[in-house]
Amino acid sequence: MKKNSVIKKRNAITLMVVIIIAIFLALFGIYYAINSYFEAKANQENEGLRPSFYTDENNQMDIITPSENVDKELNSLTYKISLRNKTNTLSVCKYNLYYYWDQNPEGYYSEDGQLTLSGKVDDEIVFEDIILKNYNLSDLKTLLASYYIINDGGAIANQTWQINAYFHATSSESNILNMTYPGKIAVEEVSCSEGRYLKEQDIKENNCVCLNSRDEFCPDDKLYQILAITKDGIKMVKTKYYGVAPWSSDLLERLSASFLDNEGKYIKNMINNHEWVLNAKGDKITSKIGLLSLDDYQAISLNEEYLKPYVLLADPGLMANVYGLEENSIDVGYIYPVFYLKDNAIISKGDGTRGNPYFVN
Repeated sequence: MKKNSVIKKRNAITLMVVIIIAIFLALFGIYYAINSYFEAKANQENEGLRPSFYTDENNQMDIITPSENVDKELNSLTYKISLRNKTNTLSVCKYNLYYYWDQNPEGYYSEDGQLTLSGKVDDEIVFEDIILKNYNLSDLKTLLASYYIINDGGAIANQTWQINAYFHATSSESNILNMTYPGKIAVEEVSCSEGRYLKEQDIKENNCVCLNSRDEFCPDDKLYQILAITKDGIKMVKTKYYGVAPWSSDLLERLSASFLDNEGKYIKNMINNHEWVLNAKGDKITSKIGLLSLDDYQAISLNEEYLKPYVLLADPGLMANVYGLEENSIDVGYIYPVFYLKDNAIISKGDGTRGNPYFVN
């Protein structure tokens, strides 16, 4: 009897332990299921908030060279990109646009500048005469542009690229005349983030901007400094001098035409016209490009990156040098273009420091 009682007691304890374990496992299972449900729901909600980036498939763009040695446009391609927001927020997606060589049954292409591509987005020129890399190397793609698309709101934002291929005849073109080089246009390295307006940044310390650069790091000729954020736009100055010249009444007119036809041709649609005061008499001229003013000089006079003497907006011409200001209409000074960037400029990356400037395309 005693033995049977012990056995029954052990069985009862075992049963109780099993029941406790079963209850624990059941509770753990319920907790895991509930936690997984809410985690999946949160992930789904977060995923639903992310912008959706769409592109055309890798579009075929074969390049067929002419049968004779004449410069000509070969063919063109339309390539579409879209960005859709799920909420009424500002989003920006940065991407790289490439040309890819396909397998080529007709032979090799050697890089010599004969085949180039140019591209526009919505009728604005973004790149010109990008030389295609050699065919049949380890890296068969040529970077055409690093660009971005923005969407401010719940609608779909669209971009349309128009890409044109060109042949440039040289004395050594006979080996590629009347040849077909298969290739494609494609987008890679897409990164999307919350958009930031340049005009909303704190520029007291971080005021460096890189304009229209396809490089990972900003080249010196595309680096600018914000002077002020005004009702007329974001006032900026090029940190590398554009040339040297003496003061003259038509200096701004000549500077504006030269700069916008050369270094500034890819950013001129981002620049506002402005009425510049030339002198104390109140004479004015309207143009996109101007020069540093006396107030600007006071703001940046200690900046060692600006070579001196440089020309200021004054008549007969003020030169700023290490000794201060001097009037001299004969000697030449360094020219630093100044302009008002449109206040809808969007930052694609960067923190505004000299080593990591705000990138605006």
